[in-house]
Amino acid sequence: MSSPGHPQAASSPKPNKPKALPSKRQQSSLRILIINFQSIKNKRNDLQVLLESTRPDVILGTESWLSDKIHSKEIFPDSLGFNIIRRDRKGDPHGGVIIAARHDLGLTQSFCSDKTELISGNIKIGPRKSISLNCFYRPPNKQDLEYIDTAVAEIKNLREK
Repeated sequence: MSSPGHPQAASSPKPNKPKALPSKRQQSSLRILIINFQSIKNKRNDLQVLLESTRPDVILGTESWLSDKIHSKEIFPDSLGFNIIRRDRKGDPHGGVIIAARHDLGLTQSFCSDKTELISGNIKIGPRKSISLNCFYRPPNKQDLEYIDTAVAEIKNLREK
C-alpha cells in the first residue's frame, strides 16, 4: 500500500538545526545595523532576536533612552559579544546614541560630544586599517540654527581627523 504523501502533522516533528555562528568574520564584508531603538531598555528580548537573525558586526543606534543608571551590560550582555560606546542625553530620558561592535573589531571611542548627540569610534578591519564609525541624532525639537551649526562643525571636525 502506498502513502498518499507526507503527513500534514506529526507527534514528534524534527527540530530545526540551529544555524552555527560563523567563527570569524569574513574579511570582505562588514554587516552594519542602523536602528532607531525608541527605548532599547524596553526591547531587550526583541534586540536579542534581531541580533541573532541579522548577525551584525556593527550597530549604530539612536534614541536609546538610556541614562547613567543603566549599565551597557544590562542591554548588551557579554554573551552577545559586543563592545559598546554610548552617549546618553543628560536630564531627559529620551534620545541618546550607541555604537556597538563585535569584540574582535576592537572598538575604541574617539569622540563624544558634550553639545550634541554625536559619538565616534574606530574599529580595526585589518592589521593596518581602521574605519571610523559615527552616530548622530538630532532631536526633533532642536531646529535652531545654533544647534545645527554646532552639529555641522563637530561632524566636519571628525572628517578632518
